[in-house]
Amino acid sequence: MTPHADRGLTLVEALVALALAVMAASGVLIVASWQVTMAVTSPEAIDLQQRARAAMSAIVQDLSMAGAGPTAGPRDGPLVRYFASVLPRAPHADAHSVVRNDVIAVFFVPVARAQTSLAAPLASSGTSATVAWLPNCPQGLPACGFEEGASLVMFDEDGRFDVAADGLTLRRRLGEAGPAFPAGASIVAAEAHVYYFDAARRQLRHHDADRTDTAVVGDVVQMTVDYAGDVLPPADPRPPLEASNCLYDIGGTPRPELTLLGAPPVTLVPLALSKFADGPWCGEGGTRFDADLLRVRLVRVRLRLQAAPAAVRGTVGHAVPGTSRRASTVVPDLEIAFDVAPRNLGVIR
Repeated sequence: MTPHADRGLTLVEALVALALAVMAASGVLIVASWQVTMAVTSPEAIDLQQRARAAMSAIVQDLSMAGAGPTAGPRDGPLVRYFASVLPRAPHADAHSVVRNDVIAVFFVPVARAQTSLAAPLASSGTSATVAWLPNCPQGLPACGFEEGASLVMFDEDGRFDVAADGLTLRRRLGEAGPAFPAGASIVAAEAHVYYFDAARRQLRHHDADRTDTAVVGDVVQMTVDYAGDVLPPADPRPPLEASNCLYDIGGTPRPELTLLGAPPVTLVPLALSKFADGPWCGEGGTRFDADLLRVRLVRVRLRLQAAPAAVRGTVGHAVPGTSRRASTVVPDLEIAFDVAPRNLGVIR
């Protein structure tokens, strides 16, 4: 055995060992701190993305169907040939002249539903519809297949439309009284969907233009809806001979207020909200709509959502500031934008 075999550590060796231990401990603490941070922020980030996907899926599903019309009866084809099936307002709550960028209403006729016409005129306050029996009506079912509780839309060539519920015992959904309809006006089972931003509750909500109002997703801090449309004036609805409507005078001449909005090769142009509130007005009563809404071909929706807990929102850079002062514990607001071009709005001229 050598004379120095059992000597202790020198001061230098002890300091080196201590430094290595501190470095190892620091690494462990950094990893642990990172894991704690991830445990807090990751679930909130995932939840934020899931809510964004849910909101987009709900809107796209219904908006892509906008304007789908009856497949049988006297007025088959897209609804946009007769009335605006996309509105920048909540028709059950807003006046016809109101335009908003935080709400969108859509109407469409699902496949294989009751589709016929009125057999007798319907007064503006009428509460019972008499329907015609057409070859397309289901055999063995009364009233062409309309069922109790069903929602429906009535419309004609003059741009008049109304939404009702409870089958042929009508309850006007967009007001106690609606437009009067002549015999022969179309009556079809249909759906109405209204998506709007509730700033007070920070929610994207869905309304059926009747009595059902539900939250789609929460912690939404902004919703913006923009529109693009045809540069050409709308060609439909066309009134009967020697009659006029919002698009044509009594001689069949297009109204001068509806002008070209661009020149070839441009086909789509942005449509400002103000374009939907200056007339000419189609239809009657509370369901009147600006004729330029018949131009709409594409809708862009923008949503901004936030993480729910204030602890993972920073004091700056968020629509609703939170309490976190560390960048590592912040989940940024998520902004999404998506375009929908409903095929039933692209009517062939």
